[in-house]
Amino acid sequence: MPEQRVDAEDGKAYTWDEISNHYWKKYKSWEIDAYWEKMKPVKGKGKGKGKDEKGKGKGKEKGKGKGKGKGEGKEARPKLRAKKEEREPREKRCFNCGETGHALADCTSPKLCKCCGSEDHEIKECPKKDDACDKCGKKGHIAEKCRSGDKPVREKKERPVREKKCYNCGETGHAVADCTAPKKCKGCGSTDHARDDCPKKDSECEKCGKKGHIAEICRSGEKKEGASDRPPREKRCFNCGETGHAVADCKVGKLCNCCGSADHEIKDCSKKDEKCEKCGRKGHIEARCRKA
Repeated sequence: MPEQRVDAEDGKAYTWDEISNHYWKKYKSWEIDAYWEKMKPVKGKGKGKGKDEKGKGKGKEKGKGKGKGKGEGKEARPKLRAKKEEREPREKRCFNCGETGHALADCTSPKLCKCCGSEDHEIKECPKKDDACDKCGKKGHIAEKCRSGDKPVREKKERPVREKKCYNCGETGHAVADCTAPKKCKGCGSTDHARDDCPKKDSECEKCGKKGHIAEICRSGEKKEGASDRPPREKRCFNCGETGHAVADCKVGKLCNCCGSADHEIKDCSKKDEKCEKCGRKGHIEARCRKA
């Protein structure tokens, strides 16, 4: 006869198949397995098991059950995951008429405008489709048709309006397209020549340190208090790696951007797939790395 074990829940003896069928709706199979291991085996054979179960079971099992039986039952029971609290069913609301108790598919009212609720037009022809809702602040519907609940209106931060400034004459109040003054050179502000012919196009601005214009027409604005002067960036040649000149003024022949060799280009370089020991990137070696 198959082994029987006592269920601490009701004090009865069950075989493995019986306990599985008894609890398969409540617990998972691995939980029943764990519970079976904790169940106490029945002593005796045949009918004695039932007597032992009814006699001793009532004396020991149920006797303990009144005092400690409940505690033992809880310990013997498999630990189950806490069940999620059941949410209350959401009340149906019709997105056409706004009434509760039915869905849009069951609505008997004529099709209404989703913005203002009128029967005379659709939302694409609604005169209020671009108005902001007084309830949620969004566009596309009015407060009477708003479905946001009682959420507070989000306050919008107003940015200060930037004053128009003409890049030709430097005056405020109009843009360069509306400027009536003659066209000026962007390098020095003269009306006699264009920027390409300006003698000061290579001069350095005393205000911002950049080339191409002078301080009188510089648009970098006033320097903030406490701001330190940024030192001008030193020129570096991307061909030979030396400082003091740009790649356009380099007198050395074209070099490989990966290893610096003059015998081949980077596409034919044997080291193009190696990682740089300085920055960890591929495409150049440490000697050609431009990372500070």
